[in-house]
Amino acid sequence: MGSATRVATAVHVADQAGWEGLIRALQRTHAVWGPVQEGERVILKEITEPAALRVDVPPTLLPTKKVYRAPRETLFQFSRKQARAAPDSGQREAAAKPLALVGIHPCDLKAIQLLDRVFTGFFVDDRYSARRAQTFIIVSNCTTPFRSCFCTSFDSGPFARNGFDLAVTRLGDRYLLQAGSPAGQTFLAVLDFPAASSSDLAELVTAEAGARQQITRRIDTDGLTRLLNMNVDHPVWDEVADRCLCCGACTAVCPTCYCFSVRDRLNLDLETGERQMDWTSCLIMEFSQVALGHNPRHHRVARVKQRLYHKFSYFNDQYGEFGCVGCGRCVETCVADLDPVEILARLR
Repeated sequence: MGSATRVATAVHVADQAGWEGLIRALQRTHAVWGPVQEGERVILKEITEPAALRVDVPPTLLPTKKVYRAPRETLFQFSRKQARAAPDSGQREAAAKPLALVGIHPCDLKAIQLLDRVFTGFFVDDRYSARRAQTFIIVSNCTTPFRSCFCTSFDSGPFARNGFDLAVTRLGDRYLLQAGSPAGQTFLAVLDFPAASSSDLAELVTAEAGARQQITRRIDTDGLTRLLNMNVDHPVWDEVADRCLCCGACTAVCPTCYCFSVRDRLNLDLETGERQMDWTSCLIMEFSQVALGHNPRHHRVARVKQRLYHKFSYFNDQYGEFGCVGCGRCVETCVADLDPVEILARLR
């Protein structure tokens, strides 16, 4: 797992061949996942060929949460006589290679850190924490922000500051690499890339400043939680609810949404089955339904408010920071063209 504190290290430079050699070296010990262009979409998947890995593409369709909590997982299998571990868990999972996330954006790195607060804090999720503890992260700094980004609102980009093992910044045909943890420092030392020149370092500083200037979409976070709590009945919520389909697409692609349901599925023999954990969404009406059919969020406006209040009020109350990283996936995915930047601006 990447260190929470940045390790001050030198910047090194690799060409395309050197970069692909780095990925191959990592593949010897890790299962390497990263962004791959497939048609018009960018998919986060396991890398087999280093040349397929892209560090200059928009955010992946599904975020990094899927490698720690798949959209559907079998917790265990059962029968009338006994419960037994599922074939894809237990010893098999422990024996698998540790994970390496390569080329993820700084906003996705921040999202992982927020999920750490949820699943490795007061309540520990053993499955999540076991996978997370073995992760080697190479974050890709964004020199060209994407159209829906507002990461600077939450200090989650465009360049990463901590929580990674290596940071890569692509400048033309060069890859500038810097360690952010002792593990990253050791790995980089073995590869023996040349040190960056003074002109490389100057270009790196210029690239970060230029990227920040390009991000013009912002959420004003000053007093945001208090603002929301004072505007529970603002007319904007009814207007948003009239447009929202409550399809749950925004929560599926959100890197910090973590709601799940657990259900038992019985096989046709009525003797065996399995317990599964599935992604779900607070926007779906059945999510809040309790015994005897009561639903405190039966009306759509209540579910719309729940999603945004959790991101910008409840999460902040609980963890001291907002539950959004400004990746813009929800904006790109919403078929009703709803945008939290615009919605929250209307409350001011």
